[in-house]
Amino acid sequence: MIYYALKKWELMAIVAGKLAAWNPQEPGHLIDLAYAKRRSEGLHIAHTILTHAAEVHPANATIQFNLACYEAQLGNPLAPVAFAAPRPRYCKGSDKA
Repeated sequence: MIYYALKKWELMAIVAGKLAAWNPQEPGHLIDLAYAKRRSEGLHIAHTILTHAAEVHPANATIQFNLACYEAQLGNPLAPVAFAAPRPRYCKGSDKA
């Protein structure tokens, strides 16, 4: 996204928001929106966006990772454990393998 390269976070947030509304099944749009809002408006709004994204895309590792990072930055160091996505069936040690 050109606005990312230019560090135009407000403009990036507008585009990402429109893309997320247009195609809510693409988790990358919500990730981009949270990223831009984090830089333009702060951590709390980005956390809210990713909390919603985690409800819509619960198995998306990028959303889970970023949400865990935001939790830690907000002073909730134990909260990231709650965001750990279940391991896929093929992971070593998985009881579903």
